[in-house]
Amino acid sequence: SRKGQTDISNLLTEYLRTRTELKLAIVLVDARLEPQEQDVAVMQLLLDEELPFAVVATKSDKLSNNQLNHRLATYEGEAGLADGQLIPFSSVTGEGKSFVWKVIMQALFNLE
Repeated sequence: SRKGQTDISNLLTEYLRTRTELKLAIVLVDARLEPQEQDVAVMQLLLDEELPFAVVATKSDKLSNNQLNHRLATYEGEAGLADGQLIPFSSVTGEGKSFVWKVIMQALFNLE
């Protein structure tokens, strides 16, 4: 229901704003789908609050390179993402796994 979604959105917003220990948020999106309204809203909240985050585009192995590049560009445009914030990922091929870990480690230990 719409009220339930609003309640969850309010809880998430409050959590993200007050969680000082938060080093990195990771937003999981399905690379096969167009950007979803809720995903873009979460990314916009993270941007507005200046919270560090990465977006992991799962199931990237299900798309051709052209389809994947188009989908990534669409997400970057709609959500205002910077280069490197959107990471193609496949649990089948392992694509993106080491990069996701690198991003997590950098956030946890302030590595460059």
